Parts: sequence; C-alpha cells; structure tokens
Amino acid sequence: MKKAEYKKNSYYLEMLDFFSENSDDCFFIIEIEENKIYFSKNIDKKYPFLNIRHKVCELSLIKQKIYARDIETFDNELNKIMKKESDVYDITFRIVNNNNKIIWVNSHGKAQYDKNGNPCRIIGRLSEKLGKYRVDALTGAFNVPQLIDDASELCKTNGVAYLLAMGIDDMKHINIKDGREYGNNLLVKIVKTFENVARKYEHRVYRINGDCFAVMLHNIDKSGVEKIYNNICKKFKHICSFSGGAVEYNSNITTDGNTMYQCVEIALDEAKKHGKSHLRFFKEKDYKNKISIVELQDNLKHSISQGFKDFSLNYQPQIDLKNQKLYGAEVLLRYDDPKRGNVPPTEFIPILEQTDMICEVGTWVLKTAIKQCKIWREKIPDFHISVNLSYSQLKQPNIVDIVLNSLEEQGMKGEALTLEVTESMELHDYHKLNSIFSRWKQEGIEISVDDFGTGYSSLNRLQKLDVDEIKIDRCFITEIQNSMYNYQLVNNVITLADNGNMRVCCEGVETEDELAVLQKLAPKLLQGYLFGKPYSTEEFEKRYINSNEIPRLICENIDNKLDSIIHDIHKTREQQLEEILDSLDECICVSDMKTYDVYYINKTCLKIFGIEKYDGKKCYQLLQRKNAPCELCKKWDLQENKQIYLNIYNEYLKTNITVKDKIIDWNGKKARLQIISIPE
Repeated sequence: MKKAEYKKNSYYLEMLDFFSENSDDCFFIIEIEENKIYFSKNIDKKYPFLNIRHKVCELSLIKQKIYARDIETFDNELNKIMKKESDVYDITFRIVNNNNKIIWVNSHGKAQYDKNGNPCRIIGRLSEKLGKYRVDALTGAFNVPQLIDDASELCKTNGVAYLLAMGIDDMKHINIKDGREYGNNLLVKIVKTFENVARKYEHRVYRINGDCFAVMLHNIDKSGVEKIYNNICKKFKHICSFSGGAVEYNSNITTDGNTMYQCVEIALDEAKKHGKSHLRFFKEKDYKNKISIVELQDNLKHSISQGFKDFSLNYQPQIDLKNQKLYGAEVLLRYDDPKRGNVPPTEFIPILEQTDMICEVGTWVLKTAIKQCKIWREKIPDFHISVNLSYSQLKQPNIVDIVLNSLEEQGMKGEALTLEVTESMELHDYHKLNSIFSRWKQEGIEISVDDFGTGYSSLNRLQKLDVDEIKIDRCFITEIQNSMYNYQLVNNVITLADNGNMRVCCEGVETEDELAVLQKLAPKLLQGYLFGKPYSTEEFEKRYINSNEIPRLICENIDNKLDSIIHDIHKTREQQLEEILDSLDECICVSDMKTYDVYYINKTCLKIFGIEKYDGKKCYQLLQRKNAPCELCKKWDLQENKQIYLNIYNEYLKTNITVKDKIIDWNGKKARLQIISIPE
C-alpha cells in the first residue's frame, strides 16, 4: 500500500473506532477499487470467528462466512452500487460462526462517488438489531416487508422466478388438538423443510402470516414448482395438508413487489376456495419477452445457415500515437435482424456465447477480417487487424489450426494479426493458454488482453501469460483529466508495460482533453470516437485507406493545457472525510478549538438542527442557540488531549443530548469533532 494511501486509511480507521465506541454496531468502509473492507476496532469482539487481522481484509474473506444461499444476494446488492442503480446499500443476510450457528445481520450504508460520478467507496454499519426487524422471530424465515422488497428487486432485474405460497389447512384444529407449542414446532419444521426441498434453487423462505409460508424460487419452471409443492405435501402427509398458490414473474403483470405478493395471495385464496389441498397457478401470463429471445436465437441460427447473410463487420481505427499514423483497426461484429433491424451486440452476443454458435460465427469473423486485411495491406503494407476471441473459441481443441489455417488460406503473415482475449475470461490456466499463444507467436501473431482493469487480472498475473498488448478499458480513460486515480493508474500500467516489453492501447478516447493527458503519458496506441467510430467496410476504406489525410493528434501547448486540466484534481483529506461524514446518520460538527468557528457540519446535523448555513458561525450559536461558549467548550484540556463525554440539555431540541468530543487535525489546526446523540 502506498504511503499516502496508508495514512488516509489509518485516518478512516481512527474515525470508525471513534464512532463505534458508543454503539453496538460495527462500522465499515468498503474501498471499491481496492476490493477491501475496513472495520472499526470492535469487529474482533463482536465477530471473533471472522478472524480479521488489523481490522482490514479482502471482501472475499467476509463472503466465506456468509450463509451459502445469501452470497448471491450479497453480490447483487454490491452490483447495484457499481451499476449506479442505487446509492444506498441495504441487505439482511446470514453469517455462520465456527459452531455453524446462523447469525442474522443487517448491513446498511451509502455510496460515495468520485469526481466522475463513479462509486468509489461504501460507508456503513453492520447491525444485528436491524436485521431482526426483517426476520420472523419464531421460525427464522423472512417477513412480508422483506418479501416485497425482494420481489421488487426481481422486477427490476427481469429475472426468471416463481413465488410459491403454501398455507396449512386447518391450522387452528392442530393447535387445539396438539397444543400451541406443538404447532410452533411444526412451523419451525416447515421452514427447514422448505430450505431442504428447494436447496438446488436460489431461494428465500418467508412467513407471510400465522400459518402461511412463501418461497421465491429462481431459475425454475412450472413443473419444478409443482414438484416442490408435492414433495413438501408428501413429507407432512401424516401431520397436515397444504393449499398452494404460485405466480410466475411477468414484466407486464407483476410490475412490482406488492403486485407479485397480491397475485400469489389471489392464487392461494383460489386454491382454498376450491377444496384446499391443491396447487393453483396465477393464470395471466405474458411470454412476449421469452418469445422475442427465442425468435432472435432462431434468426441467428438461420443467418448462419444462410452463409452469415445478416452478419457484418465494422472496423474502428487504431492510431499509432508516436508515429502519428493509422496503425490498424479492431473488428466488431454486427447483426441486422430481418424483423427488428439492427440488434445491439449486448443482446445477440450473449445468445451466441450461450450456445455453440459463437465458435462458428467467430471463425467466420476471423476469416472475413483476415481477407479484408489482405486487401487493405496492398495500399498500407503494415496495416494490422485485431480480432476478438471468446473463451468458448479458445476451448476448441483445434483452435490453433483454425487461426493458422485462416491466415494460410489468404497467404497472410501472422504479423498482421492481433488476437484479443477479454480480461474477465478464465485466464488462470497459464500453461494451456501459453502453449496456444506460443504456437501462434511463432508465426508472428500477437496477443492482446482487452478491457484491462475491469476483470480479475492484474499486471502480476499477466506476466505469467505471454501477451504483447494491454488494452486499458474506456472507463479509466473517460475524463481522465478529472481523475488523479485514473491518471496514476494509466501512467503506472504504461510504465510497467514498457518495462515488460508490452504495448498499451487506450480505448474510448473521445475528447481533446483526454487526448492531451494521454499524449503526455504516451501509450503506443489510441482508439476511440475522437479518431473514428466503428465503420462499415466501405466507409472505413473511404476514410482511412483511400484517403491521404492523417488524423490530427497533436495538442498544442500541451504543458499549459495539462496544468489547467489537472489543477485541483487532488482532494484534500478534509474533503474526503466530509464525503464520509455526510453519509452517516449521526450528527457531526467540526469546530475550531480556540475561536469556536465552525469548519464543517454534516447533512444529518444540518437537517436536525434546522441549519441553512454555518460559515462564519460559532458552534454554540448553531447547536446550543447560546451567545457564549457552553459547558462542553470549557471542559477541554488541550494538554491531556482527552475525549469528552457530556450529557446536556439542548435549548433548540428541548431534550437532553449526549455529546462526544475528540480533538482532531483539520487543515493543520487543532479542531474538535463532535458526535451528537439524540434520544429517540
């Protein structure tokens, strides 16, 4: 860890410890780029079985202690932050201690964003008390509010799922006959049976009223739901019977969690009305989305059988920055559906990859691109072509020969071809991959790792692979002039790549400011809309092959431009701390030790104390509504640097409040940080 980064994190940890001293909760900060989580010091006392050293660990360590069926839910909640679908992180899940005891916890936090609007950290707390509000105390199943929330999340993701509800027939008779304790034990047993019967499916079990339970079943069909219902009925056939209702998630009908819950209740009610002891499905269904996918898949198959007639290739220029000329082009696959017209690659490529079609289409792309490259090399002898390979293609037993034969058919040398593999692929089988790459490299073919920085690899891991090029993903290039983190990352990658005899290609260059920064950093290749979007074969040839024009790449007055661009890019420690404090629910105030001038008040405190502006104000004026320093101000002993706890009556709130103070450094001055606790 860099020295500056270590100091920053040490400061954050000190604040976390401070917040946790008067709380039963554990506070944490997730640094997204580091993929690490920092805890307050009470983490060892609260959860010793986590074995967290120095209050920091990789997220993967925490996930090892999460109940297996909750891991995906945990990941999905983080993904919502990463996709900027929400800035609030709120999840109830189970962790398992060393005795296999399940502990329900609630993790609640808020995302912080960098200057580019991308999430950079999550600040929050881990609480057992909050988790209990989402769980039925008797059975350990989730409750109705959690069911509605989960169903609402499902509706946002367009997932494949059924909600199955089952109610015990004549539960009152069981309680009267065998006693309430027997009935309670039966309810607990039913929840465990739900868990066991549905274990092969991603699921959650809920208690929706006294004698009714529900289970959300993912990736299951109607017959699977019927099988689960029948299995549960069979296990309790000598004890009780069940009525059941089920509803399939449908984007046109079950548009939110409440609607889905209402639909399953209707189905369950209908089952009870018509004789009980059977399962009834909600009848309205909409298969439009499913039909659309099936139709697209059929059309893709037909296009392949007809000689790839609806497929085409686009070419995006790659620019040699140092030599100020066209280096080559990356090949991008496109598809025009006979009915829908142009289909985005994000829709049709996953379908190809989920079937064997990607291998057949991939070979067509390779052969077509090499043939086109040969034509263009007649005018530009050193023109290069880059072609993407999927992991499915790499797994083909004859992939080496497919590539070499494609070159041989056109009489092309391997030096014209770069093969791109995506970083997110399973690139851990170094020996097998290097044996493939080595055979290609003998013929002059180069290997590139695409989307670097977005997947699982690191430069250290890439050193184990025999690659020639690193393509830095556009997310690190976009507005690089406004992100010191991205600037330093790209600079470090270029430096390390140069030392490792690898070139760097920066994707997604769209503005002059981005170009100015990259010109200073000097990667080998640039690619992006600033130089040209992906063009059809004819348009690319017109713009770049038959034209003598060279894209203008030089930014004038580069040093002056850079000085202007990266000015104020560094955030002060205080600015970073303000972002964290603004995300907390506690009232926070930072003020001068001697003058009592307010330096900072967080959003929660502004709201509770009705403060609009604090510039030029004294802390006792804003928080105590007094004209002179209060008791707390007079209790500080600067020599001993003690922390102060005080219970005082607040004039504005008309109640007693607890104030906890701590001396901190703020812009080089002694300042006091106050945490104000207000009774509920």
